[in-house]
Amino acid sequence: MTPVTQSLKRSLGVKKCGLILAASWIICALFVFGGAAVFAAEKVDEQVRIGVLANRGSVHCLKKWGPTAEYLTKQIPGHSFSIIPLGFDGIYKAVDDGEVEFILANPSFYVDLEVRFGVRRIATLKNLHVDGTVYKVYAGVIFCKADREEIRSVQDLKGKSFMAVDERSLGGWHMAWRELKQRGVDPQRDFAELCLGGSHDAVVYAVRDGYVDAGSVRSDTLERMVLEGNIRLADFKVLPHENCNGEIRFLHSTSHYPEWPFAKASHTSDELAEEVAVALVQMPTRSLAAQTAKCAGWTIPQNYRPVHECLMELHLSPYENYGKVTFADVLRQYWSWMLSIVVLATLIFLFVIRASRLEERLKQSAQDEAALQQAHDELEEKVAERTVDLEVANNRLQDMDKLKSMFIASMSHELRTPLNSIIGFSGLLLQGVAGELNDKQKDSMERIYRSGNHLLGLISDVIDISKIEAGRVDVFYEPFPLKEVVEEAIETIRPQADAKGLVLELNEDTWPRMNSDRKRLLQCLLNYLSNAVKFSETGKVSLTVTIIEDMVEIQVSDTGIGIAPEDMPKLFEAFERLDTHLRVKAGGTGLGLYLTKKITEELLQGSVSVESRLDEGSTFALRIPLDVAKVIEEDGHDC
Repeated sequence: MTPVTQSLKRSLGVKKCGLILAASWIICALFVFGGAAVFAAEKVDEQVRIGVLANRGSVHCLKKWGPTAEYLTKQIPGHSFSIIPLGFDGIYKAVDDGEVEFILANPSFYVDLEVRFGVRRIATLKNLHVDGTVYKVYAGVIFCKADREEIRSVQDLKGKSFMAVDERSLGGWHMAWRELKQRGVDPQRDFAELCLGGSHDAVVYAVRDGYVDAGSVRSDTLERMVLEGNIRLADFKVLPHENCNGEIRFLHSTSHYPEWPFAKASHTSDELAEEVAVALVQMPTRSLAAQTAKCAGWTIPQNYRPVHECLMELHLSPYENYGKVTFADVLRQYWSWMLSIVVLATLIFLFVIRASRLEERLKQSAQDEAALQQAHDELEEKVAERTVDLEVANNRLQDMDKLKSMFIASMSHELRTPLNSIIGFSGLLLQGVAGELNDKQKDSMERIYRSGNHLLGLISDVIDISKIEAGRVDVFYEPFPLKEVVEEAIETIRPQADAKGLVLELNEDTWPRMNSDRKRLLQCLLNYLSNAVKFSETGKVSLTVTIIEDMVEIQVSDTGIGIAPEDMPKLFEAFERLDTHLRVKAGGTGLGLYLTKKITEELLQGSVSVESRLDEGSTFALRIPLDVAKVIEEDGHDC
């Protein structure tokens, strides 16, 4: 073999090895990348369904919200978002059956779904006006044709036909319904006909074409339909909101409510919900998704309390039974409290019987004394006999008076002592002294604590009244600054006022020093302030101090429900409770004002008065001397 031949073989051998190695690399690459391709082909994006209330029809819904689904698909890899248009009847079933992961509907639906199925809002829509202004709230529009000159306000709709969008539409019905109700119009009673259009567009067309006299849609509906070329705005007249404050530029006839929420279903993971929330909040205003939805993107979840209040006032789901309490509910939740009341009522009944018998005996004694005086001139012996009888009767009356005093003292001790123990121990348990309580135990213990305090106050009122009427009350007159008593009363009531969002206001002319019973004056002020807070849902409670010569007048005014003229004579009577829509919430036994009148007139030598207008508020006042001890001394009263 020549050297040339050997060199050629070596060269071919190297090339052959190189070819084999290259082929091996190609096969491995094909295996790896081919396997990856197969794996990628097999991997399917997770489907995420967004249920949307199609309030203007399915076609419009897909056109408006489809780009939002595409935007989320791009922003959140591994997930494919799609829009599921839902009618007013289909939302509950879709959420209950787990057919959607997210839901976009009006706030009325959201509130109901939150209570029923545990959905949670993660973002709130920012609506966009044609002039570029952005709003997180919207309202309802009540409108008619422009040529209806006889319709100028919501009151003019009485006797007319009316069309709403749907019985579950917030902007298309609930807002308008609440506004009508607050303006004294009852749709069920005052409308000639009330019908439903099924969509906002259908209502607009029905009013335009004269099928109904008036209708209601959500704000921005008319403006959107004008931009789409479907209607002319000049053909319609919008009934203005009487208290419009100019917060939004959309045509509107009602108060404002937070915009549509984007909410997650209970089975949707928190991780995915967080990614969706971030993507929505970061959506650019000029993005295709925002422009197609006619919005400025999304913001953090808003407070939907106004929607809850609207549904409560209209008794709509989930508040259809709001304010309705059955006897079974009361018995199940407050059986221990009711048992205590029965026991107390029995004791009071026995006490009243004894007091009645005592009164009868007193009357009988008076009659006997008169008869004895009349017979004095007729027969000396009979007079002596009657005198003996009278002395016996007087002795028995004294014994009964002592027995009554002992009964009052005993009842005070025997009832207050165990109640104080119950209140004290329940308070310690709530503080966790004996260990942490679970939610159910804590709720039960709080009920025991509140019921004990309520019963203790009731017992104290009954005993105070009994002592005053029996002339056994202890009165302690001392000098003190009036300012301290007033501020103590206000600070005691403040938590109750803050819980209801009421403003406590103090107006004083001057702050004198007084010589009176500090404890009894504080008790009267607390009764007045407590009643004012109980019977006021909004507004404020004011306390005004005025000096009139040697007297001080303290007035407590509220913006509450007021008192009807026919109920005024009952105010300061014992066990009288006026029939009001707040009766179930406010509670009470009807002893507070009666006790206040007794203390003011019989212990503080003053007087009480009241002025009130139904549905506008009340003003309760008490006027007492600055120096009660001096007045008693001048009048010759025995303290």
